[in-house]
Amino acid sequence: MPRFYFDTSDNDRQVRDEDGLDLPDELSARNEAIKVLPGMAADGLPDGPEHLFRVSVRDANGEYIFEASLNLMSHWVSRKP
Repeated sequence: MPRFYFDTSDNDRQVRDEDGLDLPDELSARNEAIKVLPGMAADGLPDGPEHLFRVSVRDANGEYIFEASLNLMSHWVSRKP
């Protein structure tokens, strides 16, 4: 079974995956990358109006094969009395 590595970034914080996961194929690696993004956003509880979460997938040769990102944008809505 091929091994895939999931490097993550959360605005200015980057984490390189040194362990990886054994998955059946590239489609499974793609699905895993997309699945992790909501959890990253929930754990991040970002400050500020915009926050970018990204997962980059490498294969066993170290080549990037897929990237997924989630851009969280927020703002206060003004209320009129």
